[in-house]
Amino acid sequence: MQLIILLVVILFGAVLLVLADQLHQLALPKYRLPAPKQLKQALGFTRTPTIFIHGFHGNRFSFGRMLARFNRQGIAQKALVIRVSSAGRVSVRGKLPTAVANPTIQLLFSDNGASLKKQSDWLRLVLAQLKQNYHVEQVNLVGHSMGAVSLFRYLLAAGGDEDQPTIKKVITLAGPFNDLDVGEDGAQVFSYELRGDGPVAKTPVYQAFEKNMSYLPTGVAWLNIAGDLLDGSDSDGSVSVDSALSLRFLLDKRIGRYRESLITGLKAAHYRLHENPQVDQAICHFLWPVKRIKVTRDKTGRIDHATYQRLLRSDLVSLT
Repeated sequence: MQLIILLVVILFGAVLLVLADQLHQLALPKYRLPAPKQLKQALGFTRTPTIFIHGFHGNRFSFGRMLARFNRQGIAQKALVIRVSSAGRVSVRGKLPTAVANPTIQLLFSDNGASLKKQSDWLRLVLAQLKQNYHVEQVNLVGHSMGAVSLFRYLLAAGGDEDQPTIKKVITLAGPFNDLDVGEDGAQVFSYELRGDGPVAKTPVYQAFEKNMSYLPTGVAWLNIAGDLLDGSDSDGSVSVDSALSLRFLLDKRIGRYRESLITGLKAAHYRLHENPQVDQAICHFLWPVKRIKVTRDKTGRIDHATYQRLLRSDLVSLT
C-alpha cells in the first residue's frame, strides 16, 4: 500500500512539473517582428528546410511561437513537425512545400531530458529519413541551449556522412559549450572566463569537442547568439556569455563564415531569447538573405542557357 501511495505522489509531482513548464512558456510576453513588411522585403526565399531543435526540457512552445510568427507574417512556412519517441521512433506531421517558401521543421524529443548522445543520434536518424523519404539534399539547423550543443555533437559525429543531407547553415542560440552540465541549471551560472586565446579552463565536453574538430564539415556558415542580462552575472541567467562564445575557439579557422551576436537586456533571458524580436531578425537575415542572380539574355531578349542553368542550381530569390 505504501508503495502505491509513493508511486501516486511521484506521478502527481511529474504532472505538476510539466504543467508548470507549459504555464511558464505561456506566460512569456508575445512579441511581433518589427516592421514585418519591410523585413519580408529584405529577405530571400529558398526551398532549403530549416530544422529548429529545442533545449533541455523544451517542448512545442520552445520554438513554436517563433515559427508561428514567421508563418503568420509570410517570412517562412511551417511545414513539418517531427517527434522522436524515447524509443527512437520518428513520427512526422505536415508536408514539405514544393514552392520556394523558406520551409521550417520543428523537431521535438519526447524524452526532452535525454543525453547529448541520444539527442544527436536522434537528429541523425531524422535527417537520414528526410533525405531518404523526402529527398532533402540540404538543410539548415537552429538549436537553443542544449539543442545547440546536441546539433554540434551531431555535426562532429555524422555531419558529413553519405546518408545525411548537406548542412548549409547553423544557428546556435545560448549554447552551453563549455559547461560542466549542458542540461540542468545550477544554483549559480557556471563560467570559465574567456580570454583572447580561449577559455581559461575547459570542461570535459569542451575537450571532447576539441579532439573531434577535424570531423566538422567545413562548408557550414555559422551564426552564434548569446544573451547577457546586464545584471552583473555576464549571462542570460542560465548560460554565461563566456560559455556560449567559447564556440568561437573551436570553430576558429575551421569554417569560412562565422558570426556572433550578443543580445542584451531583460529580453535576453535564456528562456526568452526565442521570443526576442532582435533574435527573430538575426535568424531571418542570416538564414534567408536576398540573393541576386546575374541574368544574361540572347539576341532575341530571352534568358540564355547559362542563366537558366544558374537558376536551376539556385534556390531562387530575386533577379537583377
